[in-house]
Amino acid sequence: MRHVIFYFLASILFVSCIEYPFKKAPKKIEIAPKIVGSWNLLSLKGEDSKGRFQYPFDRKVKGFAYFDNENNFSIQYYDATRPKMRFNDPFFCSDSEIRIAFLSGCALFGKYKLFRDTIEIQISSALNPNLSESYEKRYYKILGDTMLMITPGKNINGVFLKEHSLWLKYGR
Repeated sequence: MRHVIFYFLASILFVSCIEYPFKKAPKKIEIAPKIVGSWNLLSLKGEDSKGRFQYPFDRKVKGFAYFDNENNFSIQYYDATRPKMRFNDPFFCSDSEIRIAFLSGCALFGKYKLFRDTIEIQISSALNPNLSESYEKRYYKILGDTMLMITPGKNINGVFLKEHSLWLKYGR
């Protein structure tokens, strides 16, 4: 008799742990991350190791970033005060004009992964060929329609800086 009671109780315990196939699983709701969309650059500054800020692309900077639902991104920004070149065809411009044009901006695109407070980007290609096929991690925080991104640090004009970029979402 004890065996019957034991098997009865064991079967109740076993059955209670099984999820019945006819039970409906809760519907998974996918919510697009807040980063998806187009962003306009408001400011870009670099923080040195002593906490001082500099403006590697002048205080006037123009930029655009785009993040989509398939984890593609594109980011570009430029010094808004950079001079125009003499010709529209860069092959007829002087080396100094091309140098200024190259050094006064940044453009890159590739894939991204979002985490709680970081974004990891796999750069497919970039204006600076040394960044192509590379990987970067950035910290980010989104409050409403504003996003702050901070790079862990890199050398800019011979100085190690953490870039702080402030972005405003388009279509607010």
